[in-house]
Amino acid sequence: MTKLFRELIAATELGFKSATEYKKTLKYEDQKFVKYNAAFSSGTKFLAANLAHRISYETQQLCGGIAFTDNMKIDKSLEVAKVQEIIGGARNIQLYLVSKDIRDIVKKLIF
Repeated sequence: MTKLFRELIAATELGFKSATEYKKTLKYEDQKFVKYNAAFSSGTKFLAANLAHRISYETQQLCGGIAFTDNMKIDKSLEVAKVQEIIGGARNIQLYLVSKDIRDIVKKLIF
């Protein structure tokens, strides 16, 4: 659980950094910044949704069967975490967007 908590803090900081970068792109109208920010946001969304699912699952495992049979909030959070992975694009779509944008950014840097 300590490792997951550490990852949660890092993902939260990444989300704040993503919002800060987005604010910067509003000042500049260059398209490459917007495209980079879209890839960064997709990666952050994928990381946060995956982390929410892992934390919810591990918490439910720690509580044992009582978390499932007594309709506790822990069980509901696991169901919400499963939905979060799908909203805004499934995992493979999010990873495709990130990899495509990384490829485009590298091409711009090289050429």
